[in-house]
Amino acid sequence: MDHDLDGRLKDAQSLADGGHYAESAEAFEAFFKHDPANSEALTVLAGVMSDLGQPEAALALLADSVDEAAPNPATLVRIANQLEEVGRLGESADFLLCATLQTPDDTGLRFRTEAALKSLARHDQIEWLQSGGEGDLPLPPEKTS
Repeated sequence: MDHDLDGRLKDAQSLADGGHYAESAEAFEAFFKHDPANSEALTVLAGVMSDLGQPEAALALLADSVDEAAPNPATLVRIANQLEEVGRLGESADFLLCATLQTPDDTGLRFRTEAALKSLARHDQIEWLQSGGEGDLPLPPEKTS
């Protein structure tokens, strides 16, 4: 990111951190006029929206920031955190699983993913993950009403 845009992004976040939301919104708007698909800026704005108590807006922004060809594991974990915050635990576990597959050596993330899967009784997926992810990922058990 060029220095000028980086400064604009920091200014927008600082304004939000200081509670100056109208000014922050203007700064983000000016930033996005120059770089409308900047994933870092979308992630920062998602954090602001989350802080404002708008987790669904934060989720939408985070989803927009994901590079489908090469998803950033940190972004996937942020999405998982937002989903968990709004009680969407199954979807949160799915994103944790994707992040774990991107960073198989991250033992902390692996343990968190396994705990999330265990809480959802997705034992087949835990075994698959522990076996190194060979073959197709087992589907989660269907919910019974």
